[in-house]
Amino acid sequence: MTWRVTAGGLLAWMVYKRSTVSSSSGGDDSLAGADSGGPPCPLVYRRLSLDELREGATPYLLGGAQQPACSNCRRSGEWAEICQFRAGPLCSEGVQAAIKWGWLQRGHELALRLTPCDLWHHLRGRTLWLLGDSMMLDFYKASQCFLFEFWPSLQQRNASTDAALQEEASKLLLSTCVDLLEGTHICYLRGDRGEDIVQRLLPLLPRLGASPSDLLVVNFGLHHGTTDDYGAALQAFASHVHARRGQLPRVLWQQTSQQHFKTPQGSGEYPGGRPPFECARIANLTVVRDGLVELEPGRADTFGLLAGGWRNAAADAAVGAAGIPVIPTYNETLWMADMHRWNKDGLECTHFCHPSAPQTWVLALFRALQRLHPPGPDVAAAGG
Repeated sequence: MTWRVTAGGLLAWMVYKRSTVSSSSGGDDSLAGADSGGPPCPLVYRRLSLDELREGATPYLLGGAQQPACSNCRRSGEWAEICQFRAGPLCSEGVQAAIKWGWLQRGHELALRLTPCDLWHHLRGRTLWLLGDSMMLDFYKASQCFLFEFWPSLQQRNASTDAALQEEASKLLLSTCVDLLEGTHICYLRGDRGEDIVQRLLPLLPRLGASPSDLLVVNFGLHHGTTDDYGAALQAFASHVHARRGQLPRVLWQQTSQQHFKTPQGSGEYPGGRPPFECARIANLTVVRDGLVELEPGRADTFGLLAGGWRNAAADAAVGAAGIPVIPTYNETLWMADMHRWNKDGLECTHFCHPSAPQTWVLALFRALQRLHPPGPDVAAAGG
């Protein structure tokens, strides 16, 4: 059985309907190699057991405090509140509990037991650059909050101390970074459309101090409304990255998340207009196990959502042909219709409350980095 969560945090139970048709962009739900390789983590995170989680412990992805002891959790201030999910666009307690119980029922062990030290192994000494629209801003917040205890100052800074460069990087929104332990940083630069990212932001990266050893996560999609427009932007991006291999950081592509606007067609896509909107579950599809999407028996995949919808189908093909790894973030957003948030005008069905979808993007980033740098053969799998 599975369920969905209403805006008020109530559980509405639905029976899983399995079929032989499923997406292939889920992932290996394994902790193999998570504790291996490189110097030890500078902090201690005890991996939670499934029994502890069933008995009420909170996964680290959903804001569980560092175990066996924490430091920043005792501090006050804006980011201490945000990163412990006491401030900001919060999900209800019912929603947070339902995410955990859904993972338990699906046997999604990686989401439940991942620790910040697992991700740290891939980020240590690098800058993680995040380029994209307001959805990427949520990814930035989720990433820095997952690594909350690695963040000594609990303060953001400008991406550059050069005033002119900072202004150029901040045309849409202030470009900021957070400084973590051991020379590790996370930075966010806002660009809504592909041409802005290719023509303005990517050329700025070397001047901002980006290194080929860094990591660069990019997404644009929701601000492109037609296949022709989006296809041209994707091709320009892929060509730019291909021509500058060895100069840019290691580039990864983040998939575009599912929207859940209630429309007569049922695609979930933004119908135009202003909030408040009504959000609705995407019919005929179910997320199972560690993030596979299955089509209910006898139903049609009208909008190509097994492939992530038209944007992801186009993007996965374009960036895949250019050798750019894809971070599989789409599937876990498919079922999260009741996890959107209110803005000043009311409910909208694109952005998500915290903790919910943005935290699963951190998990997907870990998965993608594990695939790029798999564990050695002497490491035994700890998950399914």
